[in-house]
Amino acid sequence: MQIGTDFPELIALLKQIEGYRGTGLTAKMFYEGKILEAVSLIMDRAKSNQEKKKKLHLTEQDQENLSAVAAYLDNHYAFSVPIERLCRISFMGQTKLKAAFKECFGCTLYDYILQKRIGQAQHLLMGTELSIAEIAQAVGYDRSESFAKQFQRVTGLLPREYRKLINKE
Repeated sequence: MQIGTDFPELIALLKQIEGYRGTGLTAKMFYEGKILEAVSLIMDRAKSNQEKKKKLHLTEQDQENLSAVAAYLDNHYAFSVPIERLCRISFMGQTKLKAAFKECFGCTLYDYILQKRIGQAQHLLMGTELSIAEIAQAVGYDRSESFAKQFQRVTGLLPREYRKLINKE
């Protein structure tokens, strides 16, 4: 790695250090601070490089298979979907499926299902008179308390608060 071209932040820091002419306690504090700043820059760069290496190479077929998984989840979000079934649909093992899905869709399988469930629940809260318990069951929750907790986590409101707010508008 050539520091001048690949790491301009560090070269700028080294030039600051080179140009500094302080002495005494002030100089000691300056140099200590710059050392910490250099370590921080190096750690950030290492982390960034590590994240780049983690990127999966997804073939066109992998992407099509992941789209098939998403379509399956779009139609079955209200049911318990075994990961093994998603592995069969995607022709991937669990580890690759989870990593590839997150890379492709920007969220985990669990979060994808959660967003689908909450989105449908919002639709039902707006457009129907179904009870909260009925909506919870319709979107895949056995217990309305679990549904309410997840709904609040995603939207910031309890389902009944959401319904009241929507009906006021």
